Amino acid sequence: MSSLLGWAKDYIMHRDLIHKKIKEIINQNNSFKIIYKDGSIAMLYACAELKRCHAVGENAIFVVYNTKDNVEYLIESFYNFAKNKDLTLIFYNPHSNQQKKWLIKPWVHARIIEAEHLRQGIMSLFKSVDEFS
Repeated sequence: MSSLLGWAKDYIMHRDLIHKKIKEIINQNNSFKIIYKDGSIAMLYACAELKRCHAVGENAIFVVYNTKDNVEYLIESFYNFAKNKDLTLIFYNPHSNQQKKWLIKPWVHARIIEAEHLRQGIMSLFKSVDEFS
């Protein structure tokens, strides 16, 4: 799991290279606390299985492997995830021959996609990265 969390931290730091909004990243056992210069805080979690990810606080980033089980759990629990305005889910496969990751913010996605197209839309994102095995 540490390699997944390590990649997640590197990815978050890389995304911040231009904006430079991050003040500090603190290792907290199986997560990272990201402190931004504006005082806001986000928690970064890495979980092999999405159903085992549990956030502490509102602003959370979950990094999980891009597996069929994780995507099926996202679809079946989508509207529960969508209740958290500040939740980001990143699906990752370090061995993918295509893209290495895709991400979704369920709160935003719930407002732009029609419910009957939810599965199709999420499965399209899932297929943009090879399934992790």
